[in-house]
Amino acid sequence: LHPDNKKVLFVDGRGGVNYSIVSRTVDGSPLTTLGEGDLEGISPDGNWVLAQVATPPGAAVYPIGTGTARKLPAGPLVQFHNGFWFPDNEHVLIIGNESGEPVRCYRQSISGGPPVLIPLVGAESFDLLTRDGSAILGQDANRDWFLFPLDGGTPRPMPGVHDRDEIWAWNPDGTALYVTERREVPSTLIRVDLATQERQPDFVLGPATEPGLVWLTLNGSVFDPDNGYGYSYLKSLSKLFVVDGARW
Repeated sequence: LHPDNKKVLFVDGRGGVNYSIVSRTVDGSPLTTLGEGDLEGISPDGNWVLAQVATPPGAAVYPIGTGTARKLPAGPLVQFHNGFWFPDNEHVLIIGNESGEPVRCYRQSISGGPPVLIPLVGAESFDLLTRDGSAILGQDANRDWFLFPLDGGTPRPMPGVHDRDEIWAWNPDGTALYVTERREVPSTLIRVDLATQERQPDFVLGPATEPGLVWLTLNGSVFDPDNGYGYSYLKSLSKLFVVDGARW
């Protein structure tokens, strides 16, 4: 959901090998194609979208309104996994890897220049950039969760987040994290307070009676139920047939 609450952006699987990122207004206007790739996030100012392109591997940014699409230089990266916007709207955090190297974090300007490695000792996987852009939530080799400061400081343990949690989003002021313990419909979002690490069921997402829903996915790195949010779902329906005179 765009910050203006008037547009939704999503991926159209009919857009070729790399798919397409498209937008439409919430009243159901015709699709507007922004560019190829998989949607990674909308810039905080609502002007740009970050895309991951599969073939050839890379990243790009596309204007949501006026502006010119920009292909970001891949530099030494051979795989791109996902990415996030920094609060300044001018830089993105790319999670990817160089040939023969593990997955790591890179900072990149959308105005030009290659991705720059951010060394994070002890981090094995990465999940969500903090709202202020100072740290990233990730796991170490023991699958324990930490906030890894991007300036190389001491990682902060996150005992309130469990190994099997699915990580979804921050609350608007970045003081809490939303997770789920299992895939279910509707989904119970658990609020993990960063200061106390207390876990509290906080919000139920999705309809309770809609038939055929298999799972829900919360979209966007910030969840703000008071001002609008978006989610997607997988729906699986089957038909039951009655056969008269069946013989075994």
